[in-house]
Amino acid sequence: MLTPQIHISQSGSAPAVVSLSGEHDLSTSPELDVALTRAVVAGFGVVVDLSEATFIDVPSMDSGPSARQLIPLAQPRGENGSLP
Repeated sequence: MLTPQIHISQSGSAPAVVSLSGEHDLSTSPELDVALTRAVVAGFGVVVDLSEATFIDVPSMDSGPSARQLIPLAQPRGENGSLP
């Protein structure tokens, strides 16, 4: 089993990238929820990179926050990426 890791990176006004590597199941679902919520709240948009994930338990990924729950948390950004 490959150790699961979740990494968030963001530069300038580009979307945040939430990268998953290793094997992910119900045990990593809470950490993924937190990572996605933080990325959305930052207001830059989110890209999820699964290229290094070797296993993802799809039902566990569905247990995270829905877009409907996260969108109201997003902060709008100005043209230069700053908060209004």
